[in-house]
Formats: sequence, C-alpha cells, structure tokens
Amino acid sequence: MHFRHLTICAVPFAAALIITSPVRSEELFRADLRVDGVERRITSGNAERFLDQLSSNRLRELFPAYTERSAASARVSLRGIAADLSFESNSTRLRLVVPAVGIDQTFLGRTRDESQKQLQEFAKGTAASAGVPTAALNSGDARVIANAVTGSNAITRLLRYAAARTPLDPIAGNPTSLLSRMVQADYDSVVTPTVPGTAYQPAAPGSHWGLGGTVLGTSAQGYNGRLFELSSRYTYNFRNGDGVLADLPVAIADLEGSKVYQASLGLGYRWQVPGVPNWSLTPRARFGFAGSVDAGAIGGIAAGSVTSTLRFNLGAETGLTIGNSVGYGETVPIRIEDYRISYDIANWSFRNGIILTHRLGELAGRVIDGSVAVTDTRFAGDRLYVNSYREYGIAVSLRSGTTATAPAPVQVGVSYLDGDHGYQGVIGKLKLSF
Repeated sequence: MHFRHLTICAVPFAAALIITSPVRSEELFRADLRVDGVERRITSGNAERFLDQLSSNRLRELFPAYTERSAASARVSLRGIAADLSFESNSTRLRLVVPAVGIDQTFLGRTRDESQKQLQEFAKGTAASAGVPTAALNSGDARVIANAVTGSNAITRLLRYAAARTPLDPIAGNPTSLLSRMVQADYDSVVTPTVPGTAYQPAAPGSHWGLGGTVLGTSAQGYNGRLFELSSRYTYNFRNGDGVLADLPVAIADLEGSKVYQASLGLGYRWQVPGVPNWSLTPRARFGFAGSVDAGAIGGIAAGSVTSTLRFNLGAETGLTIGNSVGYGETVPIRIEDYRISYDIANWSFRNGIILTHRLGELAGRVIDGSVAVTDTRFAGDRLYVNSYREYGIAVSLRSGTTATAPAPVQVGVSYLDGDHGYQGVIGKLKLSF
C-alpha cells in the first residue's frame, strides 16, 4: 500500500483520539475524608487500590492524630454514585450508606482493618457474612442477622443503578459498554456499503476473511473514555447467496485510567430471501464478556438478533443500503475467583440506518467509492443511561479493480456519535477484506 493510502487510513483514528485529549477532570473513585475536623481528599482509578487507601495505616499517614478510637467519615463517589462511609468513635463498626439504591450496611470486625476487608468482600458480591444491613444489626435479633441477604443482592442494585444513571459502566448503559458493542457488531458486519451496480448480485461464493480496527473516543459528564477494538471475521458464501458468518471482536477500553477488557463471539446465517435478490435476513447468536478489576465490575451477556439488509442500485454509479436490526440481550451471572457478580439487566435493541454510496473516481487503477451513513440505535427494557444514540459517518472504499463487481479490500471511515445526556463520541474505523 502506498504512503498516501496509509495517511488516509490514519485520519479517522487521529480524529477519534483528539476528542479525549483534554486532561482528565474526574477520577472514577473519590473520597473526601474527615477526621477530627481535618479534611483530606483521595482519588484513584482502581477500585481495590481506592479501598486500600482507607486502611488504618493510610489514614494515619493522612491524619497523624488518627487512632483506632477516632471518629472518621468519608463522602465517597463510586463511579459517579454518591456514598458515605463512617467509623464511630471508639468502635470498629464501618457503615456504608448508598442512598440512591437503599444500601445501608455495617461491617463489624475485631479491628477496623478487618471491617474494611469485609467491605472489600462485600464489593465483590461474595459471602453474606461480609456485612449485614444496619437495621438488622441494630435489631439485636440473631436470626435476622443470620438470615440477612447482603453481598450479591445489594451489589446488583448498585450495578443496575450505575448502568442507568452513569456513563461509565463497562457492561451496559453507554456506547462503549459490552451490550452496545455487541449490538453494533451484529449490525455492522452485514449492513455494509452497496458497491454501485451490484445490489442484485449474490456475494462471491467460497471463504472470505476480514479484519477490522475501531477507535472510539467519548466524553460525558466530565468523564473521557477511549476504546480500541480489533475484530476478525469469517464468511462462507454458498452459490445461492446464503452464507455462514462468524466474528470475534476483542477490545480494551480506558475509562479515566481504568482498563476494561471486552470480547464477544457471534455466529450467524445470512439467508438470501427467495425471489428478492437484493434482500437478506441474518439471524445471529452472540455471547460476550467484559471485566475490569480497576472499575470493580465484571459481567457477561447472551444475546440474539435478526438483521435485514436491503440493497438498491440508484443508477450506474450510486448504491443504497437500508439496514434494520432487532435483538434481545440479557446479562448472565459471572463467578470468577473472588467475584460473584450479577447485573440482572435485560434489554431489547433496535438499530436502523441507511448508507448511500457513490463512485468518486479512480486512483492508481483502483476505484474509489465514497459513502455517507446515518444510524440510530435504541434500547427498550431495563433503564440505561444512554438509551438511544445516533451515528453520522463518512467512509471511503478502495476497490481492487475498475469493474462494478470488483471487491473493496480496504474501507476507512469516521463517524460522529451523539447520545442521550450529552454523550458524544468520534469513531474511526478501518476494514480489510481478503
């Protein structure tokens, strides 16, 4: 590939990175500590390191007069969710209150560090012994305390709230989350630009491979994020136009310094509607996983979708693609090492869009096609922070020959994303086909 081709490919990725260039304005975890009238602030992009900063040794570093008998309190922001932590004077009881989701838990260890360790276990959704509801503890009824449902149920409420009210959850609620990326993967793999003059021609039979790269930069509520995704895909086309499809996107996201890892596997069958050569339907099943020790979240999603793709020739040099997809996805409980996490979220998804493609000319014996696209994505079901968003994109494809049926081995594009609550993003994409 010539140097000028590499330059063209680099432009959308640079645009996606520019949107998150400003200095970070928020940390995922923040606490304003108060001991004996003295205040200090601690911040972190890692959940475990943040909780470690609440240890007695760390508090003594911040407050030289602090002892195990001191009254201590903290106004905390947990990924944008307000909470309160406190030790009463002359007590090892650590109380956690999250008003938005009705959490009021007390952790009672032999020492304050033991109570803090119980808080860490509680955050992982583990055993019911890691803290009990404060009301149950105050009742003094041993049976109520023994039967109290804590840990996982309370954390589920917290995670559902995070997906519904903050732009940062890695599993659901925003365009960089696992749920949204799975919806986009199902749609984008089959709703592609129509090469002018080929709308009524079946795809070339045989095996076809592809690679794709995506950079997504986002901004919302003072938080910035970046996602880097590499996807591989395989298609086997039959002579009648049907095809078997498989794809595997793998991504790493950076949310204010917290690393999130994602992957999903999709398997589908493209059915060419008999008697309508320009219309195909693609049912697909997909399972995905995302996790972040930094953000303190882990989860899986099982989903299915059906995507309709209609292609039209608008003259000899213009093609039109209309895509419509409906899907359903729900989270599945994840148990890995110390983590026992369940989001208990289920949503329908609807992604619809159009792509208009026009022949722009030739370059070094290759045809250049330009495309403009508009896509709308919406969710119904459990509440999500970004319930709908739109993408406005442009793309350039380089075909390997000058005939209408020549394949397009290289496609590069950039899109602007606009969602609920002022959520914004820039997306850079590169696709290679073999």
